[in-house]
Amino acid sequence: WRRASAIDGHSASARGVGTSIRTLGNVTLTATAGTISEAGTSMISANTLTTSSAGSTTLNQANAVTSFNGANSGTGNISFTNAGSLTVTGISQTGMGNIDLTAQGATADLNVTGNITRNNAMSGSITLKADNSILFTNAAADITAVTSAMAVTLNSDADGNGAGAISLGSGAVINSG
Repeated sequence: WRRASAIDGHSASARGVGTSIRTLGNVTLTATAGTISEAGTSMISANTLTTSSAGSTTLNQANAVTSFNGANSGTGNISFTNAGSLTVTGISQTGMGNIDLTAQGATADLNVTGNITRNNAMSGSITLKADNSILFTNAAADITAVTSAMAVTLNSDADGNGAGAISLGSGAVINSG
């Protein structure tokens, strides 16, 4: 397979022990009236993962993707964990939830190349966590709260091994409302 897609009006999920999505191509998961989740030892292995949910996106197993782009328009969080370095190409949270992104592994960096935006009337949080570094690599890599205040947490060297840093590229902005 070069591309995998799942579109469901209610929810998209990998349920059960060992249920996984594996491809060398890209994966798009869409839940127009529900949630996207994985359970047990499920995982997604792909080049690019793009999600769009109306409830929440909760993908916190040992996923193995190169880049991630997520959107949520309803109640619930966008939460994603990757086993290894991760490039975040964009996040849009217009629902009433938080954003939690994690890159795990001693040399795992979280590279932010696109905007991370939270746009709703409720206060909330954005947490970026990497076992190595968090890097905002260009001017298009902003964190923005549009209509309410939010807490922003950047946690590099999350594994405590003494490596890792936080780097804001030229023009990158963090606006917490």
